[in-house]
Amino acid sequence: MTTTEISPLIETDTFGKGHPNTRFDYMYRDADNYKQNTHVVMPGAVTLEQAVAIVDGLDDDGGFVPSGVGLPDLQGQMVTDWDEQSDHPYHEIMGISLTAEATTIEMTASEFVTLFAAADWGLEGARVTLENEPGAD
Repeated sequence: MTTTEISPLIETDTFGKGHPNTRFDYMYRDADNYKQNTHVVMPGAVTLEQAVAIVDGLDDDGGFVPSGVGLPDLQGQMVTDWDEQSDHPYHEIMGISLTAEATTIEMTASEFVTLFAAADWGLEGARVTLENEPGAD
């Protein structure tokens, strides 16, 4: 996915205000359209260019696999069982912003950007991640 302008997923009004941390909101939506979302706040502020690079680094359908970048996958928190035929491992970014909120994880924003840039969103790699998920076959 390549953006030619700044994605609405990036809350640009939070940049340039001296906020020390980065908030990353994401969601899992299963084949039945049930949703589970969460957010993390990591120490350090991403630059606007890094936030754009994260969005540009999504797979062709705009998804990513959280465990590929050090974050928890949300499939195990769903109210429905994993359906091998129709469910998928991909999550959606709901927002990237800078914040003064307390951090919730130890991974720094810089480490996250590095992991995201190196991630491979291929389905085969994602299936390996899901082997230990509750409800996965």
